[in-house]
Amino acid sequence: AGLSGSRGVGGSGSSSGASSAGGVENSVSATLTASWEPDLWGQVRRGIESSSASAQASDALLAGVRLSISASVASNYLALRQQDIDIGLLQQQQQINQQLLDMIQAQYSQGTVANDQLLQAQDQLSTVVAALQTAQRSREQYEHALAVLVGEAPSQFSVAPVAQYAFAVPRPPLSLPSVLLLRRPDVVAAERTAAAANAKIGVADAAFFPTLDLTAEGGYRASALGSLFSVPNRIWTLGPALAATLFDGGAREAAVQQAQASYDQDAATYRGTVLSALQNVEDNLSAINHLHVQADTYQQIYTRNQQLFGSQQAQLKAGTVSQQNVLTQQLIVLQTEQNLRDTQGQLSQGSVALIQSLGGGWENH
Repeated sequence: AGLSGSRGVGGSGSSSGASSAGGVENSVSATLTASWEPDLWGQVRRGIESSSASAQASDALLAGVRLSISASVASNYLALRQQDIDIGLLQQQQQINQQLLDMIQAQYSQGTVANDQLLQAQDQLSTVVAALQTAQRSREQYEHALAVLVGEAPSQFSVAPVAQYAFAVPRPPLSLPSVLLLRRPDVVAAERTAAAANAKIGVADAAFFPTLDLTAEGGYRASALGSLFSVPNRIWTLGPALAATLFDGGAREAAVQQAQASYDQDAATYRGTVLSALQNVEDNLSAINHLHVQADTYQQIYTRNQQLFGSQQAQLKAGTVSQQNVLTQQLIVLQTEQNLRDTQGQLSQGSVALIQSLGGGWENH
């Protein structure tokens, strides 16, 4: 089949005999037949459009799977690196809390502090130890997820830790054109599915019109095989054939209604997919904007506490504060750094989510 109709070629050969009063009459023939059905009402063309659109929808779905896998790899990798940072900071906090506990334990033994302070120090150390176990467990789970995503057995896959990992946080433009959504695989698949359904309406409508078939046949016929291909034995026929269905019990009308209903459903799905895509992008942009403000705030808090820690160290050298005060301030610095780094990690993950929601990023392609 094609846009100009359908064509067919066939050949045949036969030998036959018949009894007569004078004996047996033999007949040998060889013919070649060609037929062409012009696409007068666009049925073939619309069928090709439907098949092509369906194939494009399948390609878009495949692209969506690839994008989803890529985003999952990036997201799990960033989450793993965030756990690396947390583990490093928690280990430092554990060491400082242990030093503080040892100091308070000695003071308690000397009777200079109450039992409540000792219990609080023990509780703070236990809290950090528990948080460290949670971070280590989460890291192992993200590592296992990465192994599966890259097609490896979790037991044979490992990612070396990087405690000082620095997150890259790209800033998207202030406004993003909605045309970028046309690259989203789910939007493309929904639009192509609706286009395929629309083309099927044309196929169903064309069934109401008659079909025209042009047939030509040529060949040779003779009484003996030896003289079969002689020019005098050449034969040919040429003629059109028109066929139409007069009554089908409403089958064609039902087919049109079914095609129209399928199109309406696919068109509604397409509209819903576009609206969901718009919401997805706006949600991710909103999250990134708020996280940037949050990260800037944590950066200010971290900087101020670093300054306080430096001041405490200077006072320690001057003998105006105790080592315990310096360690307590150092602990606060580590906690504020953890808040800052966690927010930076969330920003990186938010960028991955935004890139996925835009179908692959915000740069023009």
